[in-house]
Parts: sequence; C-alpha cells; structure tokens
Amino acid sequence: MSEALASSSATLRPGQQVRPRVRPTMRPVQLGTRYLGLLSAWAVAVGLTFKSELLSPITPVLTIIAASTFSMLQTPDYRVHAVAMLTMGGFIFASSFVDLSRGMGRERPLHRFLRDATTFCVLLALFYLILQSTDLANPIKFSAIFVIALLSGYRSFRFATKREGLALLSAFLTAGTVTFGAFGMVTYLNQGSQYVAVILAFAWYAWQGLTVHALDDSLTRRIMFEYGLFAVICVYLIALALVTGRPIG
Repeated sequence: MSEALASSSATLRPGQQVRPRVRPTMRPVQLGTRYLGLLSAWAVAVGLTFKSELLSPITPVLTIIAASTFSMLQTPDYRVHAVAMLTMGGFIFASSFVDLSRGMGRERPLHRFLRDATTFCVLLALFYLILQSTDLANPIKFSAIFVIALLSGYRSFRFATKREGLALLSAFLTAGTVTFGAFGMVTYLNQGSQYVAVILAFAWYAWQGLTVHALDDSLTRRIMFEYGLFAVICVYLIALALVTGRPIG
C-alpha cells in the first residue's frame, strides 16, 4: 500500500499541488433539451385537471418533442435535421387537418386512418427514444411511457365518446397495460430498444383500437380480427424473443 502511494506521489514534481478533478458542468441549454420531452409530457398531464378538452389535439405537441429529440441525438448532419423537420411538419399538418375537419363537422373515414397513422408513428418514435436513453432511470422511463400512452389514448377516446370520465378511464387502462408490458419486456427480454418499441406500439394500437370501436358501438367481427392481428403479432414477437434468447436484428 505504501509502495503504491509512493509510486503515485513520485510522478508529481516538487512543489506541485494536486488539483482536484473538475467535472464538466452542463450548460443550461443542454439541461433544458435533455429533459424537454419528459417535462412537457408531465406539464400536459397536469392540464388534465384543468381543461381536458385541450388535450384532444395532443399529437402536434408529441410530434415536436419526438422530432426535436431525434434531431438532437443524431450526428450534426443537415440531411437528418431536414428529414426530421419535414416529417414533423407533415405529421402536424395531418393531425391538425383531422382535428379541424372534426370541429367543422366534416369528418371522413380517411380521417380516422390519418389520426391513427400519425399517432402510431409518433408513439413508436417516442417509445424508441425513451427506451434507448441511457441518462434516464427505468422508473422515469416507465413514467414517461405511461404519460405518453395516456395522452395519446385519451385523444383517440375523446373522438369516440363525449363522456370525459369514460375516455379518461379508458386512457388510464390503456396506458397501464402498455407500461406493464414495457416493464416486463425491459426486465425479461434481451432485446434492443427498437424491438421493444415496436411491440409496445403494436400493443397500444391494438388495445386502443378495440376500445375505441367498443365505445362508439361499431365493434364487429371484422374489426376484432384486424386489431386482434396486431395482438397476435405482439405475442409472436415476444415468443420469438423468449425462444431465441439473444438480440434479434
């Protein structure tokens, strides 16, 4: 022990003082952007207690969070930023067009597809960004997944029913199911973030689709088959990961 101390102190010049190692401090911009998505999601969740009607057009907010986070995490390539911004603009236009048409009483069957497609893609991107983040602890990751699934589900359920309490309860059940699935897959599956994110997005889409059609009394065997197919895909992906026991893809 004394020899190790002597050898380490021998490297210092006579009269030279040992300077403490200074950890690099993060700039305010870095602190703000790192937790921008999480803070925004919790801020919107608090708005549930004030005016839940403001949460119906939530997809543009989630799209901005996903696109900005993806753009910041990638290498400084203008092409990546351009694609992220163009995709964000397209999703915001599509979701806003659907909300505006619904408010004007001009809703069409294609509008439901646009609403589901934009929400599904935004959820998939956010789930992937949250799961692959190494700076967030698992409880924070699961909380963020719950909030995002809750807000997205509430938006879909408000289109199906005018009863606010029923829509909120359905959103809580959907978000709880997705979060429980995320906890199980992160704990027991040896897979990457993109694999788990795809399963979570499929599970959310299947659950909320069946619930939406059940709320507006349009649930038929054909619709059950369509959304049940997504549930079967989720089960297949989970079983494949358990049988393989190694990362896929």
